[in-house]
Amino acid sequence: MLSAMSESKSEATGSPVENSHTAYRGRYFDARRAARYAGKQNHTATHRREMRCLSKALAGLPAGSRVLDLPCGAARLLPELLEMGFDVTAADVAPPMVEEARKYAASLGLADKARFAVGDALNSGFKDNEFDAVICNRLFHHFSEREIRVAGLKELKRISSGRVIISFFCNLALDGLTFHLQNALRSNKSVDRIPIPYGEMKANVAEAGMRVVGVYPMRPLISRQWYLHLER
Repeated sequence: MLSAMSESKSEATGSPVENSHTAYRGRYFDARRAARYAGKQNHTATHRREMRCLSKALAGLPAGSRVLDLPCGAARLLPELLEMGFDVTAADVAPPMVEEARKYAASLGLADKARFAVGDALNSGFKDNEFDAVICNRLFHHFSEREIRVAGLKELKRISSGRVIISFFCNLALDGLTFHLQNALRSNKSVDRIPIPYGEMKANVAEAGMRVVGVYPMRPLISRQWYLHLER
């Protein structure tokens, strides 16, 4: 069952109310689109930078720890997470994307080294404290509303007994400032992937009952993509 927030109905139409969560969650339910997405960032400089940030955020987590990658996409992070010795579950809201994750793992001989599941970051279906750490990579920059971000953070906190690691787009970077300038000049303004102030995200984290333990900009002062290590 999805969150009440994403399943709320319009009184006029009876259809789900559109928000950034409902707008994004069905993006890769089409198998062809999921297949096109699969592998796009594999072996790129962006992937290497992301893994450097994630490695810092995961530092000190013992081998054998239960780690959830949600959303996993096509399991791009899986080989490195397994190499770190973690017990990995890869989950995504879109069944076709989970299938792409299985295929990628199988191509590397890793299909039997991890678990795969369908789950929504706002209502994952996992048990309380089921994981020692939860990674949520490349999702929160799609959530433009405070209440959606807080709902997602609360769900990730619920299923993690320890740390939660998220990425988001911060405006304290050159490409964040460039985005806002370009958006101000557009007649058709962007409503997705919008950088937000760090203080705003930190307030969302506090509202969800967590605190920021570590901050890892992907490219300090240049890239808007930041990683946060969160704890209760």
